[in-house]
Amino acid sequence: MKEKFNQIYKKKKIFSISKVENNLIFNFLRVKEDDDFYKKKIFYKNYLNWLSKTLKLSLNQIRKEIFSKISIKKKRLKILFIGCGFGDEILFFIKNYGRNHFIYAQDLSETMIKYSVKSLKNYNVNLNISSADSLPYKNSLFDIVFHFGGFNQFKNKKKCIFEMNRVAKSSGTIFFSDEGMAPWLANTNRFKALKINNSLWSSLPPTRILPKFSNQVEIGWILKNNFYYVKFTKKINSFSLDLDVKHKSPRGGSIRSRYENYYNKKLSK
Repeated sequence: MKEKFNQIYKKKKIFSISKVENNLIFNFLRVKEDDDFYKKKIFYKNYLNWLSKTLKLSLNQIRKEIFSKISIKKKRLKILFIGCGFGDEILFFIKNYGRNHFIYAQDLSETMIKYSVKSLKNYNVNLNISSADSLPYKNSLFDIVFHFGGFNQFKNKKKCIFEMNRVAKSSGTIFFSDEGMAPWLANTNRFKALKINNSLWSSLPPTRILPKFSNQVEIGWILKNNFYYVKFTKKINSFSLDLDVKHKSPRGGSIRSRYENYYNKKLSK
């Protein structure tokens, strides 16, 4: 048990340990989060039912479209679910992509984690209570880091993306998605109606805060163009460019010399 823990988790203080369905649940949060909203599952289910009816898509169709954007090629992936909620996406993943994968999940809510343990008791899933902006996992562990449906409300979005990237393997995939209608629909009455109903529908993909060495970045909209998604692979080093190639033109110079002349300073990496 201790050996397995040390292979996955970095040295981080555990503030409490509980046992649910013979599974140990590690709580890495110093302060107990307010779970009042989540104590009744009906709130969560009501939102999902509302979303399904509004989009005119079944929950299965919604999840199928979300996961269609991720390439599941290996037979034994190591995947992390960020903000796993009640474990519905995990259950969908197992039923559609097999149970041989190594699945890990975390959530800020103790109530959700304990419910997920019970609903996933027949499967080998490792869950913990932690914050998405301070994940307890070691560097470069996961083939896929996945999150759906809560990113817009993360307090420190840049730190959360940094953490997703940190725990992904080199060339691993990071994927997250949330409400946010496609920008070309911004002047439509549909957009205005959804924005009035919930301002989160006007959210845009946070492209400016992606890690600077992100590779194969894909930005798109799914679920009838009502949710944005961001997918990229982790790259350790920057792409190599030759900034000293001379231009054969009246202006002359190179990328480097033009930059240095314009800003009157050396071009750094």
